[in-house]
Amino acid sequence: MAHRVKRSLYIGLGGTGMKALLQAKKRFMDTYLDDQGKGEVPPMVSFLGLDADRNEFNNTLLTERGEVVEFAASDRMGIYVQGANQFYNNNKRSFNWMPTSNVPFLANLTHFGCRAIRTNGHFALTVNVENITREITSRLTQIANANIINNPRYEIDGGVPEIHLVFSVCGGTGSGTFIHMAYLIRKIAADNNIPNIKIRGYAVLPGIFQGLSVTPRVKPNAYKALCDLDYLMHLDNN
Repeated sequence: MAHRVKRSLYIGLGGTGMKALLQAKKRFMDTYLDDQGKGEVPPMVSFLGLDADRNEFNNTLLTERGEVVEFAASDRMGIYVQGANQFYNNNKRSFNWMPTSNVPFLANLTHFGCRAIRTNGHFALTVNVENITREITSRLTQIANANIINNPRYEIDGGVPEIHLVFSVCGGTGSGTFIHMAYLIRKIAADNNIPNIKIRGYAVLPGIFQGLSVTPRVKPNAYKALCDLDYLMHLDNN
């Protein structure tokens, strides 16, 4: 009997989002098996993790059968910015939202990720928006491919793809990108004639920051992220 699975794209933003994606991938591999009895992810399910810290891509888990769960090259996308300060100086008009006091911290985007600085996350997404658009478009095309849908082990449950967006509002990448990612996904869906696409957002409040050097930025990041969200939710049609 074929398994009924929804066409789904799981997107993780930042370290917390990446960890959540790895757990989700493990659950799929615990549940579904290929012809050789090994854990697999159904072909109408795809993952995309985005981060400016390459270390987050190296995490692994084990399935209940002892198989390694890791991010394949196709599951991850680094949103690094080489020479971020110079890029900013050459394109200041495009970044008029950037506080001048935060500009020196852009240097972290070359090696160390966003370092829990919200504007770094926003900057990294903006610089990489064309690459991100291509990656999301490619994955939506992949999970909608007719050959995949006709896989005898699986049946499609529902017609419209679902996108699950997981992030933390405490760090730099998730807090600085989740609103813009939701807008970008809507635009990609419209440009590719995918009506009524379903987007589910999961804002996670992790405890991993306690005692770290970035801990003082957690509350300001979360507060500003929720302020932005509240503001946008109360806009009228004008």
